[in-house]
Amino acid sequence: MKLLIDKEILESWRMALIEAKQNEVGGILFGEHIDNEEFRLVEFTIQKKQGNKASFRRKANEARKSLKNLSKAYGNEHAQFNYLGEWHSHPNSLAIPSEMDIETMHSILNDKSTVANFLVLMILKVNHDSFIEMSAITFLASGHEIECQIEIT
Repeated sequence: MKLLIDKEILESWRMALIEAKQNEVGGILFGEHIDNEEFRLVEFTIQKKQGNKASFRRKANEARKSLKNLSKAYGNEHAQFNYLGEWHSHPNSLAIPSEMDIETMHSILNDKSTVANFLVLMILKVNHDSFIEMSAITFLASGHEIECQIEIT
């Protein structure tokens, strides 16, 4: 799977990460289906309640409300615009998912209210040069995990 991310979105993310300082912050990813396994990130949300220095806890009700609002803003065209997954920061560790992050993604996919064939998890951090480091994994409904290629446009 490939995820296209505009430079403007990347800059908005960088500012959000700097503002959160050493606390983890996160939200949902909302994207556009471009081609077979190619998507473009069109929006990301920032959960109102941040995490602490060591963890971020997703607030499911807030995520559902954000997703509903984004879907409505994009005309409820679910075949083209839809929920892609989750993101959060690791300001004090590597920009890779923890075991807890992986378990959470599998749990979201297994939730009957989540109607998805896959979910992307992005982990981000701002390094000492104020550049964003990131990783992305695609979690499949089959239980498999594959790399998500990121292309900055």
